[in-house]
Amino acid sequence: AYALCSLAVARHGAATPALSAGSWRDVTRVAASSPDLWAGIVKQNAAPVSAALRALIAELGAVADALDAGDTHDLRERFAAGHAAKQDPC
Repeated sequence: AYALCSLAVARHGAATPALSAGSWRDVTRVAASSPDLWAGIVKQNAAPVSAALRALIAELGAVADALDAGDTHDLRERFAAGHAAKQDPC
């Protein structure tokens, strides 16, 4: 959330939240809380957080590759997998 907020504001200015849909608040909620608190939380869980971040980076890279290739089928499959996970989270 912190990185997303920093990146969005750096690219699009302070008006980013006002120009974004309502999901901006939800996706960046953690960035409104204490950086010290979250730094401590992620430090205490460094290995699993790092692994999750690396997996997310890989997935985002695959989505970017599908976009670059114009591969609508791959995009749809990735989005459908995320949708299914959201509907039935273990």
